[in-house]
Amino acid sequence: ELQTGTIRALEALIRWHLPEHGTVFPDDFVAMAENSGLIIPLGEMALEKLCDQVSRWQSPRNPAAQLPVSLNLSPRQLIEPGFVKMVMDRLIEWQIPADHLMFDITETALLRDPQKSKSIMETLQDLGIKLCLDDFGTGWSSLQHLITFPVQELKIDQVFISKIARGNTEFEVVRSLIALAHTLGLRVTAEGIESSEQWRLLQEIGCDYGQGYYIGGPMGP
Repeated sequence: ELQTGTIRALEALIRWHLPEHGTVFPDDFVAMAENSGLIIPLGEMALEKLCDQVSRWQSPRNPAAQLPVSLNLSPRQLIEPGFVKMVMDRLIEWQIPADHLMFDITETALLRDPQKSKSIMETLQDLGIKLCLDDFGTGWSSLQHLITFPVQELKIDQVFISKIARGNTEFEVVRSLIALAHTLGLRVTAEGIESSEQWRLLQEIGCDYGQGYYIGGPMGP
């Protein structure tokens, strides 16, 4: 939370560890998994591991116990038959409150089947799961998506945050997006914060949350 420095949420990231190669990052395997259909079992495995970890954190003395954790959804996952049931089954199995789970959904995912995506998102929202529109400002970004799909949060892509400086174009775009999102009742997270100056500027223009290497890089549970 940019105004207070308090940690308000976590994000689960997938990494592939190979003894002979070291760590393989998502950019090197997710597209292949998406095209082959392996993204479906991979996504289920990621959700299973996340639920397992969240359940381990459920202790009154654990500071992570009340933090929602976000997980990225692929375009294929969202409209996969049985996706909602699979999510519900995992929440019940691990006894995790639905509001402890947040799905980050890119606009690319919404474009595959907008009507079906909206219906599924409404069902997830009714369950209490939080929904976030991820990487906003890139690809097929549309302001229409902010009022069409049931999301509670907007993440502004780091392509804008990395170039932000007082008075430049990126600064004005980000400021305008934050004002618009707040008008629509959405919270805003800035992605890719890598300096104290970026934090200060985002704080100044009212951005709610931030993530990035300046705050903390990927780490184990």
